[in-house]
Amino acid sequence: MLKYIDIHCHFKNFDAISNTFEKARTAGVVAGVCNASSEEDWEKLVSISKNAENIFCALGIHPWFINNLSKNWDNKLIKILLENPKFMAGEIGLDKYKADLSEQEQIFERQLEIAADLSRPAFIHCVGAWDKLLNILKEHKNKLPPKIIFHSYGGSSEIMRTLLNKYNVYFSYSPVILEAGHVKAKQALETMPTNRILIESDSDNIESIINVADKISEIRNTDKGTLINQIYENSIRVLNDE
Repeated sequence: MLKYIDIHCHFKNFDAISNTFEKARTAGVVAGVCNASSEEDWEKLVSISKNAENIFCALGIHPWFINNLSKNWDNKLIKILLENPKFMAGEIGLDKYKADLSEQEQIFERQLEIAADLSRPAFIHCVGAWDKLLNILKEHKNKLPPKIIFHSYGGSSEIMRTLLNKYNVYFSYSPVILEAGHVKAKQALETMPTNRILIESDSDNIESIINVADKISEIRNTDKGTLINQIYENSIRVLNDE
């Protein structure tokens, strides 16, 4: 059976995580990375991680949820990450269409700094703010996370090449790729190095990554089994910090 890893999922009902992954095993989904959206998610994910070997966690502040942070949120994040060496940073990033972008930048840069200091892979959200994000990465080029995963990648081929030439990056594709349109993202996928492709549900429907993998195989006109095995290996490299 082909094996899949959901490199970026979210759950509203945290009590359902273990059962969801257990059921998905029959379809070949053997593991996943649950990303936090807000500070409220952190302790819940810590609790879940203690009882599930196949569920990995990433903690961060999503740009949609930058309001109502506790006074020392960054110190709290550092403490939890230090107590959980396998935890990654995520979901962090920038979104041009949400909240105050200048405040987003400050919070994003702080989380990027924490991920770099603690040598944790970071899952980045970027919508409509590629110019700002590229500038931030350039400013921090001497101190960045060991791996950067651009989740639900929607950027162009040009941005992809720029990132590949300068940083240790991966590009994760979500069910958005199944929709009509998204021409730039699909064009980028056509020429993307196979060893940099990941798949995700970006939700609690983790079995949807199987359809995502099928679509990627179609877009690239490649053998499905070979592609899925490579994506699985890519995911293992991210999870094992190789």
